Amino acid sequence: MKYPDDFINQIICGDCLKVMKGMPDESIDLVFADPPFNRKKDYGIYKDNKEKKVYLDWVEKWIRECFRILKNTGNLFVMIDSKNVGYYQVIADKYGIFENLIIWCRGGASTKRKFNPYHQDILFYSKNHKEHYFKFDAEHKPIDKTKNWLSKEKFRRYDLGDRINEIWSDIKYITAGMYPHKEAILKKNTYKKLHPCQMPLKLIERIIKFASNKNDIIFDPFLGSGTTAVACKELNRNYIGIEISPEYCDMANKRLRKIAERLF
Repeated sequence: MKYPDDFINQIICGDCLKVMKGMPDESIDLVFADPPFNRKKDYGIYKDNKEKKVYLDWVEKWIRECFRILKNTGNLFVMIDSKNVGYYQVIADKYGIFENLIIWCRGGASTKRKFNPYHQDILFYSKNHKEHYFKFDAEHKPIDKTKNWLSKEKFRRYDLGDRINEIWSDIKYITAGMYPHKEAILKKNTYKKLHPCQMPLKLIERIIKFASNKNDIIFDPFLGSGTTAVACKELNRNYIGIEISPEYCDMANKRLRKIAERLF
């Protein structure tokens, strides 16, 4: 079933569960979700402080819907914190096939009551392990050619570099403060991020390159600042983004307009 024109390459302001009910079965090639973690973050219109059971019931509802709209060849990537990753796996295991737990080494704030948190988890699930799309050589990481254990034959085989594994330590988190990350969208006249959880473009681009083809439809049920849509524009993919906050929808649309001005 095809989408109406008001879905493709659009940002839809609304509740993801309500909007997804109107989306056809097996129509999406890739889902990337960076949901609220229920850690009392200030997202404006959304209250990030649900009771545990209420939160997990809500998580199961939107994950179930994501697998329903996902094609048999499709993939689902979910960004989640280590505190909730076990719950998410138990839920996702009901509907899809576990492929990887990606560890994004993004750094973190110091704490005196436990080891400093340093990473964020990304769950990678397919709908059908034997049929899902995955381009294993979409990106490579450079090899250290000073290592004398690599033979000339291996150098030739690894001309493009080594394969990306499930530990991602080369992508920086978007920081604010006195020395903000170059992508950071800051609140006017402050050093604070306009969106508290803005994701780096390179992270989304990597997922899109490995798990989708050009002209595929990428779906993000929690679009936030619009990074997934921006990455799709840059990589010649179609997108559908849902965001409950009108303020963040406006932010995402502004980012897309800037890309359109640059490209055209």
